[in-house]
Amino acid sequence: MDKGTAVIGDWSCNTFSAPRITTMPKFQLTKTLSQFASAFDAESLDDLGRDAGFLRRKRDITPANLIPSLLAALGSGKVTTLTELCFWFNEMTGQDVAEKTFWDRLANAGFPVMMDHFVERLTGQLVVQSLRFLPGSPFSRFGRILAQDGSSLAVHKALAKIFPGRFTKVSPAAVELHATYDLLNEAPSVTWLAPDKESERLYLPDPTTLSGSLLLADRGYPSWGYLAKVRDAGGAFIMRITGSINPAVIGFYRNGELVDLPERINLQEFCAAHDDAVLDLLVRPQGKFGTFRLTIPKTPKGRAFLISNLPASEFQPDVVGLGYRLRWQVELIFKEWKSHSNLHRFQTANEQITEGLLWASIATALLKRFVAKAAQMVGEIAVSTLKAARRLPAVLPKLVAAVFVGAEALQDAFTHVLQSLTRQAKRSNGKRERRIGRQQLGLRPVLGR
Repeated sequence: MDKGTAVIGDWSCNTFSAPRITTMPKFQLTKTLSQFASAFDAESLDDLGRDAGFLRRKRDITPANLIPSLLAALGSGKVTTLTELCFWFNEMTGQDVAEKTFWDRLANAGFPVMMDHFVERLTGQLVVQSLRFLPGSPFSRFGRILAQDGSSLAVHKALAKIFPGRFTKVSPAAVELHATYDLLNEAPSVTWLAPDKESERLYLPDPTTLSGSLLLADRGYPSWGYLAKVRDAGGAFIMRITGSINPAVIGFYRNGELVDLPERINLQEFCAAHDDAVLDLLVRPQGKFGTFRLTIPKTPKGRAFLISNLPASEFQPDVVGLGYRLRWQVELIFKEWKSHSNLHRFQTANEQITEGLLWASIATALLKRFVAKAAQMVGEIAVSTLKAARRLPAVLPKLVAAVFVGAEALQDAFTHVLQSLTRQAKRSNGKRERRIGRQQLGLRPVLGR
C-alpha cells in the first residue's frame, strides 16, 4: 500500500496530527510501539500468506493489505456482514474490489491457515507482562500461571459434517475455542480451533512444558494419568474434578500437617461422615498414579472438589480455593472475544471463510489486549482490559491505518491512543479487589519498568 492511501470513510489517520505527547516514559513507548508496528510489517505478512498458500502472485488483495483491513473492521465493533468487510477493505486501501472478488479470496483454502499463523505470530510478538505476585504471596514462586478452558460457538448448520456440535438439536454445527491463558501476561499463550465434539483433554499443555508453572483447569480436563505426568515433570496444578470420584482417602491435613488414617476409607463414605466440614485430604486413586491432595471447600452452590499437588504447609485450603478462582480470567477473555471482537457474528456456509474470520476476530482481540497493556506500562497506571476493549473501537481503525502512513504518524496515533486509555480505561476499586477480588493473593499490576 502506498503511503498516504490509508483512509477509513471520510477521514484519514491524520486525525492524530496534534502535537506529539512526550511526557510518557520513552523506553516503554518505543518498545511497545515497535512491537505494534512489527505485527503489521508488510513483507512479513506477505511471506505469511505465501507460506499458507494464500498468496501465489501479486493481486489487488494481498496479506499486507487484507489483514490490517480485517482487524480494523472487526475492531470497530460495527461489522456484521461480509459486504461490510469488503467496504472496509476498499475504503482502507483506496481500491475498488468487487464483492464477489473479495469473497472468492476469503474462500481460498490458504485464508484460514494464514490467519491461524497470524494469531500464532501475534501471540509470540505482543507479549507484555502486566501482572505480578508480591514476594510474600505463595504464588510468587511460579514463573507462569496458566488457565485452561474452552468456549463453544455455533456456526452455519451446513458445516455440521466439518464442525459437528455436541448438541445436535440446538447447534448441529459448532466449533470449540480452546485457550491456554497466561495469567501474568493477561493473554493466551496458545489457542486452538476444533470441532465442538472433540475431547477437551486433547488441548491440555504438554506436561513436559509445565516445570515451574501452575496449571488451572475445570472439570472437563483432568485425568489421573495427566496429573501424574504434570507432577512428575515438576509442574503444579489446581483442577476441579467431579464430585462422583471415589478414590481411597489415606490421610488428612490438620494445620498443614498430614495425619495418616489407621485404615483407608473411600471418599464418598468419608464425605458423608463429614458433611459440614471443609476437607483437606490425601487420596490415592486406583492405578499406578500415586497420591494427590484433594481440597473440598464449601461454596454457595455446595462443595467444590479441587485436586492439587500444592504443599499443604504453605497453601491452606482457602488459599487453594482462591488460587483456583484465578481460572475465571480465561472465562473473561472468551466473553471479551464474543462481545467486543465480532466473534461468531458471520453466518456463512463456507468453511474457509468461517474459520478464517474466527481467527481474524481472535487476532483483533489480541491486538486490543496488547494496546491496553501498553497503555498500562507506558502510562504507569492500572488499566482495565475490559474498559479498553469497550473504548478501542472508536480509535483502533485509525491506529491500524496509521501503520501505512509512516513512522511519525504511527507514533502520534499510538501515543494518542495510550494517553486516551490511561484517562478513560483506568482500573477502578482497587480496595475492593484487595478485599474480595484477584488481588487477595498479592496479585498486582505491573506499572512500567
